[in-house]
Amino acid sequence: MTFYANRDRYGRRSCFTELIGIRRLGGQTDERYVVSVQPSPTITYRGFIPSDTDDLVALWEACGLTRTWINSHDEIAIKAAEDPEGLMVAVASGNDQPAQIVGSIMAGYDGHRGWINYLGVHPNWQRQGIARELMRHAEAYLRTRGAPKINLQVRRGNDAVLAFYDQIGYVDDDVIGLGKRLEPEPDA
Repeated sequence: MTFYANRDRYGRRSCFTELIGIRRLGGQTDERYVVSVQPSPTITYRGFIPSDTDDLVALWEACGLTRTWINSHDEIAIKAAEDPEGLMVAVASGNDQPAQIVGSIMAGYDGHRGWINYLGVHPNWQRQGIARELMRHAEAYLRTRGAPKINLQVRRGNDAVLAFYDQIGYVDDDVIGLGKRLEPEPDA
């Protein structure tokens, strides 16, 4: 059996259909589909809550956002203590499945610029508009904080992510990002 994703008027997956037969008549194709009764899960966007921590770390690992020298649990705890509204998650629920975190974003304002970190969508949930919606929520949050501009960093060679940001209006500021560790890097 071959399954195809139906799309609603916004291009989102709305349900799955099963191709049950193809018939060719005089050069024309007649495809017949049966719509399953299982709708796609609902995606909701909300602020982080402490019980999300382990699932959020697992998401970051699945997205390749973690580094061995960074303790993700500590990063989350610090953000949750200092600016909990700036840590947001996308949660998939429905279809008699437990709710699961499928996306996240961390937004912050330093008094000069807004910053975006940890934008990630689980690989199984990418290309469904979740990252775009998380960015929309983060941008709205940073506007309320008074940020006149948003900066973010993309790792060298990550062309797919650069293309995504280009599509939503971000441009190369023609600057070089520098960093300095204030604590020694632990042995990997």
